[in-house]
Amino acid sequence: MAPPSLLNFIDPASQLEGELLDGRWLVTKLLPSDPNATGGYFSFSYEGIDQETKSSIFLKALSLVSVLKLTNGNVLRAIQGLTNSHTFEISVLDVCRAANLERVVKLLGHGELSVNDPDVPFPLPIPYIVFELTEIGNAYKLHTAINAASELWKIKTLHEVAVALQQLHTNRIAHKDVKPSNVIFFKSLGAKLCDLGRATSEDHLHGPNENLTIACQVRYAPIEHLYQFAPTTRDEKNYGADLYHLGSLCYQFYSSVPLTFSLLSKIPADLRPDLNLLGPLAGKYRGNYLPLIAPVTKALTEVLIDITPAIPYPVRAGMVNLIGQLCNPDPSKRGHPKDHRRAVGRKFSVERYIAQFNTMYSKLKISGLR
Repeated sequence: MAPPSLLNFIDPASQLEGELLDGRWLVTKLLPSDPNATGGYFSFSYEGIDQETKSSIFLKALSLVSVLKLTNGNVLRAIQGLTNSHTFEISVLDVCRAANLERVVKLLGHGELSVNDPDVPFPLPIPYIVFELTEIGNAYKLHTAINAASELWKIKTLHEVAVALQQLHTNRIAHKDVKPSNVIFFKSLGAKLCDLGRATSEDHLHGPNENLTIACQVRYAPIEHLYQFAPTTRDEKNYGADLYHLGSLCYQFYSSVPLTFSLLSKIPADLRPDLNLLGPLAGKYRGNYLPLIAPVTKALTEVLIDITPAIPYPVRAGMVNLIGQLCNPDPSKRGHPKDHRRAVGRKFSVERYIAQFNTMYSKLKISGLR
């Protein structure tokens, strides 16, 4: 437990307004915390201005002081874990920038601010990352504010998210935290994926997120992760999770709630996982996940039936089938059946779904739906 002096201490990472970082990044506005962010307890978000280009920026400042406040146990290990995750995220973003991944948010810079204030009892440095700033917002805010934008907007966004995942997977990176708040929009560029803080990379097999059973908020986690299920292969665990998240995003666009919580509401109470984070949806089951594939499959069928009327008729059958494949309760079979039958190539691939979203978009346009 942190001492009282620290609990009442103002975090320097929350006081960066007006600072000019690295002679370039002028911090102008502290943004309100996002309740949908993963790991948001340990960072502060800001808007700013790039003094070289005069363009707007988004800056994420890491709060090592928050670790001291919130950690019970080995504080040094917790700080090391947070800084390792920060360094890893930068390395993954560097790969994305070098590969010019147009559907992944662009890293503009990073650095570390020293704290020299004598009144600060714990003068820990403030690491930060600078990104391009969305002019519009994220999918969570847009979908909620305008009560489900046009049907074409939904399909176009899902297509662009699938392309982002394909770009990451081609570079041996799994995102592991795809959700509405991590899909951001630009006026001329469309949707991009952001927040690679939970990503994994085949080039960093011992990365900080590699052994996380649940890498994201529980409401978005693949259902088997809530049962502490360990997939048999690395691809199944990482790329398979991305497929589930893409399917969950599809589902949420037509239901306004995450798929995992809908599934739990349909699973008998005695078969729900014993996980306090689930609140009233928690159960007492502590056994193996594999025997539950049948009841979870039944639950998936039921929730898909529930949302079917909300999906426009021209794409209804295709979308229901697509979600069923991407979120297959058997994680070893997740994705397109043809991909699992081929001898070479990635079995957990989004490529076929990119084509399907293109087809759906065309069908909606032909039907006159907007």
